[in-house]
Order: sequence, then structure tokens, then C-alpha cells
Amino acid sequence: MFKNDSNNVATCNKAIDSIKNASNFAKWSISIIDKYIGNNILEIGAGLGTFTDFFLQKKTVITTEIDNNCFAELLKKYDNNPKIKVINGDILDESFVEIIKRDNTDIDTVICFNVLEHIEDDLKAIGSMKKCLGKDGYIILRVPAFNLLYSNLDKNVGHFRRYSKKDISEKILFNGLEIVDLSYMDIVGFMAWFFLFKILRKESFASENQIGIYDKLVPLFSKIEKLIKYPFGLTLFAVCKKKET
Repeated sequence: MFKNDSNNVATCNKAIDSIKNASNFAKWSISIIDKYIGNNILEIGAGLGTFTDFFLQKKTVITTEIDNNCFAELLKKYDNNPKIKVINGDILDESFVEIIKRDNTDIDTVICFNVLEHIEDDLKAIGSMKKCLGKDGYIILRVPAFNLLYSNLDKNVGHFRRYSKKDISEKILFNGLEIVDLSYMDIVGFMAWFFLFKILRKESFASENQIGIYDKLVPLFSKIEKLIKYPFGLTLFAVCKKKET
């Protein structure tokens, strides 16, 4: 999921570890964009496979990872699953994109969760995803919302930025894509993040117990947010597709 260098691998791996057991939160995320997910998926930056596990019933899944440690874990995890192809590569690498395009012409869904904020040239990254997408289908982005919330923790885990709807829309449209859906998620998380990381200026992740308690409350939060569309949240989803000619 993250660039593998000696300065940030441990921190980034801890970021992945902090959410890998939040199963309710992961299910909530998938439920928001499930209707856009097709049968031939390219996943950019799979981490430890937290979201990949939701795609096991699909026809094919190409899951990519730039971090060597996470890549090794993914290989072990999906070694016996013929539907899952694990690739070590960088979405900014033109030769990598060409290989994906050449060998997989029927990709109908590109999924990029919690990755774009780690890429300095996010404009190019979105453009590369567009190149990988087949004629029809969707690119689904999940990013942290609002630069207002940008904290030392964001910096520590390698976030270049957080996003508003305006920010992500401009970058999608710049790449000649059409926006299908934009939605914020997790208003409680927004308020908790603001308190912990902006007011108290904490720089460490919540403990497993704290994450576990929050995860148990997620079914309640998700039901409320399904009824009430809040104008902000901790996370932003953006769904886009190629423009029809």
C-alpha cells in the first residue's frame, strides 16, 4: 500500500494493522459502493487484503501492492486461490500499467482504498487507473476527508493530503472522467479524529481495544448515516467512469 522505504514502513504497516480487524467498518465501506463493483477487479494497494477478502466470489481479482512486506503477506494469503493474482508494482510506473492493460483487457472495476493520499502525483495515479479500466465500468476511490483534519498522524503515515468533494472532483475531471457518485462516511469518526488528533494532538493510533469498541458500534452508526446524508465525514468515496463518446 505504501512506498517501501526504511523511514516509514513500520509506521505504515501499523496503519494497516490498526484497521485489519475492524470487520464491521470494512463491511460498511463495501456496502456503500457495492453496487458499482463488477466481476473483474483491479485493486490498487491491497495492504494485507482487508478489502480483497470481500471480492473472493468475483470472477478475477488482480491485487497490486508496492510495499514488499505487504506483498509477501498477500502472496502467502492467496497462494492457493486461482482467482486472485498478486502483483508487486507501482501504479505510477508506465511499464507496469502497460502490462496490466496488455494482460487484462476486461477490467470493469478499479478499486483504490486508502492509497491515493499516499501518492504525491495523485493526478497521474488517477490517469493510470483510467488506462487500466476497460471500456465500461468504474473507478472507486476511498480517501481521507478534509484537510481541516490533517494532523501529525497523517504526516507520520505518509499522507500528502486529505480531500474534499471539490478536491477529488477536480482531479477526476482533469483526467477526462465522469463523476458518478460522491459521498462522505463516518461523521462520528470525523468528530473523534478532530478531538484526538487536532485538539489533543495525539500522534499514535488507537489501541486494539478502542478500535474494537468503535467497531461494535459501527452497525448503529451506519444505519443512522443511511437515513441521514451528512455533509461531512472522516472518509470520502468517489466513483467515476470513462465518459461516453
